[in-house]
Amino acid sequence: LDSKWVRGHAERRKADISEWTDEEWANDVADSYANRAWTTPSRPHCSPIATNFLHHNSLQILIPGGTISGKIARRIADDINKRQGLQQLQKVHHLDDETFGLIDWESYSVGSKSFTKTIYSRAHLAKHTGGQWFTEARAHKYDNRASNLCRCCDDGTPESTTHVFQCSTRDPVHRKYTKKFIDLMTEKELPNDILMMFETGIDLVLDPPPRPFHFDDLMEAEAIRDDDRVQKILQDNTIREDRRLAFEQQTKIGWSRLFLGFMTVEWRRSTANLEHTWM
Repeated sequence: LDSKWVRGHAERRKADISEWTDEEWANDVADSYANRAWTTPSRPHCSPIATNFLHHNSLQILIPGGTISGKIARRIADDINKRQGLQQLQKVHHLDDETFGLIDWESYSVGSKSFTKTIYSRAHLAKHTGGQWFTEARAHKYDNRASNLCRCCDDGTPESTTHVFQCSTRDPVHRKYTKKFIDLMTEKELPNDILMMFETGIDLVLDPPPRPFHFDDLMEAEAIRDDDRVQKILQDNTIREDRRLAFEQQTKIGWSRLFLGFMTVEWRRSTANLEHTWM
């Protein structure tokens, strides 16, 4: 490799930035980052100036876990926003790196397509994904003059996200969609052990054991792992090991999050050889 000295501060010598060379652009970017490093302790974001390089369409940017390449001018903002968005989503759901990495985003993408037809459905999906449903418990959190109790039932129970699933007034809805779910599983000819595990998971959401809650009462894996229904499946050696692993991983993610579309990727792997596609 050859090296050469390039005079800095092209902005002082060339008023027309279209005349700058790649080396002068690089110097300018390096100077701007150096200045920001002196003035702020936080890590600077990627600069949009990168798209001014003459060869920006073939740039490759290395990031933790992968690279960004191709038409950077069009992709870099979306890729960075997606990366930062996933970090915020992980933070909102209080999931560690290992658990968050278990989520099957391909299945989530397929399931979320019906929510992206209008601006209203996209707004609903955003709240749905981030667990930002409007509940009486959430309203009470920000204004204690508002009651936190569910208005739909007479149980005197705070309306949290979990209670939205468990409220007795929603039993007809659960029966309707549980039947639809079982019919779909039957149509796809899924094995009985898969059906049993999903039925158990749904039952854990609708009829959970007593335990402490966090994040608007979404189920916590550590608090439910010792439930007899969970242990019965984990210790059943007649169920394939990879499917028991999928059940265990889904329990770690949270069966209540299954209602939010967050499934473990192990479901796909453990049923890859089935005749009918179901995910």
